[in-house]
Amino acid sequence: MLKTPALTLRFVMIMRLLLVMCCISVGTPLAAQKEDPKEQKLRAGLAAVKSDSAKARLSLDLAHLLRFKNPGEAQKLASEAIRIDSLAGNYSRMSHGCLTLGNVMRNINKFDSCIIMYDRAIELGQQAGDPAREAKALTTKARFYQILGAYPVAIKSSLDAIRAAHKSEDNELKSIVHTDLAGIYLGSHAQIPHGDNILQLARNHLDTALKFALLVPKCKALPAIYGNLGEVYFRLEMYDEAERYDRLALYTIMNTNGKDKTYAEACALIGAHAQNSGKADTAEKYLLEALHVYDSVGAKTYAPKALIKLANLYVSKENPGKAEPYARRLYAIARAQKNNLHLQEFYSVYSQATALRGQYQLALRYMDTANIYRDSVAINTQVDAMENAERMYQLGLMELEKKYKTKEQAAQIEEEKKSKKDMLLFSAAIITALLIIILVAYYAYRQKKKAGAELLLKNKVIAQQSADKDVFLSEIHHRVKNNLQLISSMLNLQMNAVQRPELSAALQESLLRVKSISLVHQQLYHTNDIASVQLQEYLTLLTDNLTNTLKEHPAEVKISVQPATLQLDLDTAISVGLIVNELLTNSLKYAANNGDTIVVQLSVEQTAPGHYRMLFSDNGPGLPADFDLKTINSLGIRLVRQLCKQLKGTVEITGTRAAAFSFTFLDASARKQIS
Repeated sequence: MLKTPALTLRFVMIMRLLLVMCCISVGTPLAAQKEDPKEQKLRAGLAAVKSDSAKARLSLDLAHLLRFKNPGEAQKLASEAIRIDSLAGNYSRMSHGCLTLGNVMRNINKFDSCIIMYDRAIELGQQAGDPAREAKALTTKARFYQILGAYPVAIKSSLDAIRAAHKSEDNELKSIVHTDLAGIYLGSHAQIPHGDNILQLARNHLDTALKFALLVPKCKALPAIYGNLGEVYFRLEMYDEAERYDRLALYTIMNTNGKDKTYAEACALIGAHAQNSGKADTAEKYLLEALHVYDSVGAKTYAPKALIKLANLYVSKENPGKAEPYARRLYAIARAQKNNLHLQEFYSVYSQATALRGQYQLALRYMDTANIYRDSVAINTQVDAMENAERMYQLGLMELEKKYKTKEQAAQIEEEKKSKKDMLLFSAAIITALLIIILVAYYAYRQKKKAGAELLLKNKVIAQQSADKDVFLSEIHHRVKNNLQLISSMLNLQMNAVQRPELSAALQESLLRVKSISLVHQQLYHTNDIASVQLQEYLTLLTDNLTNTLKEHPAEVKISVQPATLQLDLDTAISVGLIVNELLTNSLKYAANNGDTIVVQLSVEQTAPGHYRMLFSDNGPGLPADFDLKTINSLGIRLVRQLCKQLKGTVEITGTRAAAFSFTFLDASARKQIS
């Protein structure tokens, strides 16, 4: 194997850096002149050419170049080239055009059109008698199904590509198709139970690919061969050998193609190996480099593997803020590609990130969704395995019948006097037994497939019911908020109509209580989580409403919630809000001292799972000396006592100079455990 000296690699990197710095120093005009010269050359040639055949060829070359950067123009160029070649009856180049158009369709997520174009490219390659074109279309189709996770179809298409490629004289193509099949085997290892020989199968194809690649100067398949060999050795836990092949793949790319999609795939592979080996910093470096190159060349749809690894890396570092953006990018690509395996990875990592933020109920919902997608992938894999088993069994039956016929003919030559009747009976018995086995296997397969389909349907119904329930509950919160707003309006009208100050004050207190309940439903309506209330946000809204309503004295309310993302169930949040409403209303009315600003301290902390402590105090003159919570009979104090009782909590007065209260309470889940 080749070994790259460290000094040589460093020298190449330093020279490239100096070249970039020199280009920058020359200025913008030089940069503009050297911007994408290949594209400029193709456009100039396309504008000057007069031959239809040459125009079609240049159009396809430019479409291939623009397939990531400008897919709209690439689609038009490829379609025009196909039209010109169809008039000329050039099936070979029509195959190339359909393949290019299929790649463009894949990049814009039009997968049905993409498959149609790939199949058309295969047919045209066969009609043209061009096995190389046929093989290129087949292996491209195989790579596409590999991205989608459809490994049985990908393997079949790749085997067909190898068959076609070996009919050609193109050694580089032979190397590519064997490398692609090895990559598909390695990718399918976690999804389809091939047995312990999967790594050996991949290694055999890589050895074959390397044999053909070494016959071609600067073979395009070499980086992928080295990268897949690194993957084989990594799975064999030969980490030093795996790292050597990873570096060799990267070095080969840098000295042939530069930073293109193939380079990004090598970086993603090295990053994945480093992460699995516990080298977090190295993994982060190469995975970020892979994403940067994918984005810069417009190949974002190839990025799921790097996105999965990055998101999991940051979750392992307990940094959900960095993990979530990559997870959301993975979700967008997986939804566009309809890839249930990647959707399962998204919901799994997003569940962990949400749990790190303390949103455990939401995390459980994401994990349930991940399990649904995992079951869906498992069912599809089992169905595909059954179909493959049935196909292999039928092939085995044909082989048995062929062998049997051969033996029968030999027996007839050697023993002419042997009874034909016994042979026919024996043949009938074997065929009958085989038919019974086939029928039993087919019946079992049909039952398994039916059960899988029913399970998928039930999962879809459950998911739809869950979504409908969320919408229904959200609408309930909206209507409750509107009804409470109507009650508030009526109380406000009544308050303005009465002439007695004590009645007006009582109505205003009732109005504030209704408003505190309304704020809970308002917050739930505007959030995705309709089962719990974000306490910091709710208390801020509540105190702002009270201070704006009772404007007689300037007030400053300081709120502290630990943890900051603390959420409470609906019943508990309403009760806590009513208690705060009563205490804060009392402070705003009675804590003023010679026009000074009223300062209210409010803090809530979680002392144990389901257990909480709330402290409330102001800077007023304090409570009367004979103030007793148990004997005071005012409506506000009675309401506070009753609410504390409902929350299975306690309330007591703390401090001597200012009004200060200490509360303990339980949430709904904790209350159920002791009731």
